[in-house]
Amino acid sequence: MTIHTDFNFSMEDRIVSIEDVPDLRHDSEKLFTPLSIFNHLKPDIGYAERVAEETIHICGAWVTVFARTDNEDFNKVWEEDPDPTYKAGVKLKAFFAPEPLGLELTKWGVDAPLQFQITFARSELLAIFGQARLVRSGDVIDIPYNAIGQVRIRKFRIVDSQDVGSYHYRWLYHRALIENIPDDKALRIDHN
Repeated sequence: MTIHTDFNFSMEDRIVSIEDVPDLRHDSEKLFTPLSIFNHLKPDIGYAERVAEETIHICGAWVTVFARTDNEDFNKVWEEDPDPTYKAGVKLKAFFAPEPLGLELTKWGVDAPLQFQITFARSELLAIFGQARLVRSGDVIDIPYNAIGQVRIRKFRIVDSQDVGSYHYRWLYHRALIENIPDDKALRIDHN
């Protein structure tokens, strides 16, 4: 007994390629379908970027970013620029949750090692710095860090940065790990 008695499996009834299937859509609908997750011109992505930027503007604080200039002094052995120069500061909003400050008495004086993360809206960084360069290692950020006591730390250096918060293959935030700059003049305490 055959199961498929009313089906015809002859070769002339089969569709050989996709060109044989009629497509009644317009060419623009074929190229820019609303279901495409790779279309960066979709309104959903613009809305998600606006929400990310607004979130940073609501809960963030004003910081100043000093971008390190690219000069020929970069030491490839130590992977650092011994005498870095910086561009003029750019004010923008960023979100950070400051860590508690702990002072350490070292052989060379008082030190306050401090590391935490700061988050920027990636679309805002792209508008300011461009696609080739976001904030990166070595840049300096002036943060209104309200420490209690005599120590007022404001200058932080970016150690590492990465994109976070993906929506339809588009990054929404840029997070940087920052640390206070050693031998900052703000760490010097007057012993009167």
